[in-house]
Amino acid sequence: MNLNKTQLIAVAAVAIIAIAAVAWFVTSDSGPHKGNAEFGVAEFRLDVYGNANEDLVIDQKDVDLIKKIMNGDETGSHPLADANLDNKVDQKDVDLVNKIIAGQVCTVNIICLNPAGEEIDMPVSFPVKHAVPYGSNISVPFINAGAVEHCAGYMYKKTSYPGMNAVLFNSDAVEIPISRQMTTAGWQQFIDLDASLIESTGKGIDAFFVDHSLTTLDKNPVYRQDLEAAGIPEIRLATADPVEEINGTLLMGFLVNEEQGYKYASKSIECYNDILDKLSVLDVKDQTTYICITMSIHVCQNDSTFNTVPAYVGGTPYYAVNAEFAALYEGTSSIEMSSPEALSNFDDVGAIICSNNLDFVTSDVNETIIAEWEDGADHYKNLDCYEGRVLLNSICPGAVKLAAVAAVLYPDLIYQDMLQDIYDEVASVAPSINGHSFDEARATITYQDYVAAQNA
Repeated sequence: MNLNKTQLIAVAAVAIIAIAAVAWFVTSDSGPHKGNAEFGVAEFRLDVYGNANEDLVIDQKDVDLIKKIMNGDETGSHPLADANLDNKVDQKDVDLVNKIIAGQVCTVNIICLNPAGEEIDMPVSFPVKHAVPYGSNISVPFINAGAVEHCAGYMYKKTSYPGMNAVLFNSDAVEIPISRQMTTAGWQQFIDLDASLIESTGKGIDAFFVDHSLTTLDKNPVYRQDLEAAGIPEIRLATADPVEEINGTLLMGFLVNEEQGYKYASKSIECYNDILDKLSVLDVKDQTTYICITMSIHVCQNDSTFNTVPAYVGGTPYYAVNAEFAALYEGTSSIEMSSPEALSNFDDVGAIICSNNLDFVTSDVNETIIAEWEDGADHYKNLDCYEGRVLLNSICPGAVKLAAVAAVLYPDLIYQDMLQDIYDEVASVAPSINGHSFDEARATITYQDYVAAQNA
């Protein structure tokens, strides 16, 4: 990876647009940012110690800044300057950053999540040679990071998506079959793969990338005991959140020492800035309220990563305006709707965003739209907001999801032509959708799409 290059972010280091009472930031500044979903607030950076200036790359600028800190010429707060995490900034950090820039074998320290969703420091062997991704929401970012040629194996189930994941499934990586939950046989194959790699190459699985929305590894203590015994880092990334999907793709690309993740992230940030520019005339009093759903009929709790997409593009989460709803859905996961009456007290909401995983449409598009829309539709038909329901393809690239939801919430500001342009821009740097049209990807399915499909 050529890390000696100027950070390519279309937005300024701190871009602020003040509209009414709303402040919008697109920034690479420091500070906690996991799940920080607010109107136009998004922080982008490479979460690796040694990235002293907290931009998208580790390069000579970081070396220069570390030296300034060592010499006392820089007194600001730079928590990522301590590359080796020994609680001091010194020549050892300079030496480690120079190794990273040169792509030499070393141990890097990254920031990821623990199972509780808290940020933790994680040492990882660099560059990653044998990775395994686990989860639908991380497989596509893994592909877009350029990590496939460094993939030792992937976990596959019947509901995996052969179109969106074609680059991964067509690779030489080992297919590890599992069901919706982890299986004993699947886990054993994963552990056997690690042992086989050690025997054949001297190095086992050095990165286990896990979609943070998965709780499967919590079901059996053996899983993490095995990971610890084998020295395999569990790198949890909140890639259901569209901003963290961009950051996660950037991080995975860095770890495998490929420039693809940087290209994807910088283009995605550029597109996000374009969206915010179009929304700059939006007044806070005109923001649309929303409720998020996952798996057709599971209401996302207030702090679920699936609940973040509309917030980044000017939506107001319904829990912020309805105390009863906020109390009922407090938490980080989702709650299955017990009946079609579950949302009856809350149907004054402006939009219901249902996150569904949808592969490329390879058959009749109208049949697909009708089938997808009617899945779980009985739980919404009696609501006044039924026509405000929209299905969001949650395995589309993050910037595409942001643009699609913005177009649903504010169709007078985000036009179809712009949505198409953003899709094309992202597709130019995203192997997962490259060569496939916007209609094939079906980023969203609206009520209007459903009616048109029925009448076709």
